[in-house]
Order: sequence, then C-alpha cells, then structure tokens
Amino acid sequence: MKNNKGLTLVELLGVLVVLSLIIMIVTPVVTKNLKASQVEICEHQLNSLVAASKNWFTDQLNDNYSKLYDENNVFKPTDIKGKDLLNQGYVAELEEEYYDVNIQVTKDSS
Repeated sequence: MKNNKGLTLVELLGVLVVLSLIIMIVTPVVTKNLKASQVEICEHQLNSLVAASKNWFTDQLNDNYSKLYDENNVFKPTDIKGKDLLNQGYVAELEEEYYDVNIQVTKDSS
C-alpha cells in the first residue's frame, strides 16, 4: 500500500502556474494604482503650496507692503520656498522633496 502524503511534482507545478498567473494579472493593477496615488499626492502638495503662497502674499500686503512694492509703488515679484511656508505656519505638513520648491508670487497670480 502506497502512502499518499504530500504533492506530486505535477500538482506542485500546477500550483506554481496558477500563482504565476495571479501575479501576472495583479501586478499591473497594483503598479497603476500606486502611480495614480503618487500623482494625486503630488497634485495635493502643489495645490497646498499655491494656497499657502496666496495666504502668505495677503499677509505680506497687510504687514510688509514696502517689501512687495518699490519706491515708485511698482510691484516686485517675490519668491518664497516651500520650506519657508512650512516654517512660517502656512502649510501644516510638507513632504521633504517640496522644501526647495520655489514659488514666484506675481501681481497676476491667481
């Protein structure tokens, strides 16, 4: 009488083929979702920086008007970095890769 404990080589190969097919189907879907979420995070961070720079600009108009306009009352475009917005409290949190993003605030910024 034969002891039938365990799998035969053919059964083991069948399991490996099925697992391989599942991985081949799932991998592109997961990769696509990861890329989409990374794009979404990037858009969110940039939108936050734009909103924060508008708030910063409004505060500068109220508090430091002379820094934004020269002696002839002509607007001077102003730059601010993401890290400065974070440090000054205009952004609650910011990914480190956005610290050095330079935002130019111009009179036509909207």
